[in-house]
Amino acid sequence: MDKDGNYVPRDLVKFNSAIAKMPKLSKVTLTCPFFIPQSLFQSLGLSRSLSAITFVDTPLQIGITSISPATFKQISLTPVGQTLRVGDGPTDPRFSDITYFMRDWRRKYRSQASWNQVQETQASIAFVKSHAIHITHLELSGSLCSFGALSRIDWPFLKTFALTGNAPVTQPYEPPAHVQLFNVLARMDALRDLRLLFAQSKAQEFHILGHDDPPDPAHTAKLATLTDFAVSNACKLSGILNYMSSLRRLAILAIVDLPRWPIALGQAEVDRVLMDVAASNCELNHLRIIVEDKLTPSVCWSITSNCPHLQVLEIERCGYHDGKSVSSWVRVCPQA
Repeated sequence: MDKDGNYVPRDLVKFNSAIAKMPKLSKVTLTCPFFIPQSLFQSLGLSRSLSAITFVDTPLQIGITSISPATFKQISLTPVGQTLRVGDGPTDPRFSDITYFMRDWRRKYRSQASWNQVQETQASIAFVKSHAIHITHLELSGSLCSFGALSRIDWPFLKTFALTGNAPVTQPYEPPAHVQLFNVLARMDALRDLRLLFAQSKAQEFHILGHDDPPDPAHTAKLATLTDFAVSNACKLSGILNYMSSLRRLAILAIVDLPRWPIALGQAEVDRVLMDVAASNCELNHLRIIVEDKLTPSVCWSITSNCPHLQVLEIERCGYHDGKSVSSWVRVCPQA
């Protein structure tokens, strides 16, 4: 019983005691193959120092809104079974079998995907909305949100916004509306770091600026405010980067759902992207790029000629096709 005579579950007492013993706790990451009891959420909410929380491969329910009165500045939500491969990857045969990644509990959970997704989307939106006024960093799976829901929230201090998994779509229970990415970004006045890290799909191509020609001036003006941009090969890049005049850090990645191997940008596509960077007149100083073709002097020349302000350069090659290496490694020994 508490001081008012109300019954308090024993596990809640233990959780509260554990939280009280961690007065400097600032970040919590939860990866659980079960529904987290509400008592744990309530205990976490009592932490005065907690400012960042991450859910990975964990079922979400409306109980996460019980994490109160704690206020979060950083939130990351990834649903059960979202496994993505970035760039290269191991070529051991087991890594090309989906059963290696899809454990029984994940498979059972996803067998009820239609019902779970409604619950998880509503819980996720309610949770981030309750902390939106404080959030500076948000990473969210497209499977847990829609542009319509996000566009109805104000994000006054959000500096970093990352979308992963599949691109958000309008949910069946939402009123139909033509809402796109920029309807969301318009609510993010402080945004400087945008990451669109969707998995490549043959069934879906994500057009960042939509199909408007010419693009909406308000949309291109928003692009001009970004200093950091990370994007996957699932997004159409044509005509995007030349509007990013403030860009300082850029990452162009190859991402695909496991167990498949990703296909990165070819040399011709890399050339077009780098020409857009040069056309923007930005002073890009950090470039990370994954390429599909061999690294040739032509690629290196294209990078140096279009990005003269670079300080950091990271190049990764997708060197595997259907799990087979197409490159031979040669050890070069220095001359004595």
